[in-house]
Amino acid sequence: MTTYRPWQIWWVKWKHEDGTIKDRPALLFSDQAYINTHDKFLFLKITTQNRSEYRFSFSRKDAIFPKLGLKKDCHLYPSLHQMIHKNDILGNKLVGCIPDFNARMIYVLIRKHIAITTGEAFSGFAEAE
Repeated sequence: MTTYRPWQIWWVKWKHEDGTIKDRPALLFSDQAYINTHDKFLFLKITTQNRSEYRFSFSRKDAIFPKLGLKKDCHLYPSLHQMIHKNDILGNKLVGCIPDFNARMIYVLIRKHIAITTGEAFSGFAEAE
């Protein structure tokens, strides 16, 4: 049985805006209580595309980069998120994980960004533990 934890990076089946589905890495962003009681989890898209919007960037030069399990410089966009059923998480394709300290910083910044831009927060947010 697979154990899912907040801040893990998994290969998932990502449904794009045009309806196509592509296997890609994504960050599991739901909190543990939500994960334990639901079959769909909130994921944030990880991409190498550099867009002009709020994002977190990860470079191969970053000290945490080896823990992420990614191969290229990439970006995490809070605006690119979706609920993904656990059947669409590719079974043994855990890529890596964002370390706790970094997760706490990202969590606070994303919550602040969402509150400022929308006035509300996602449900199932990952509390950094």
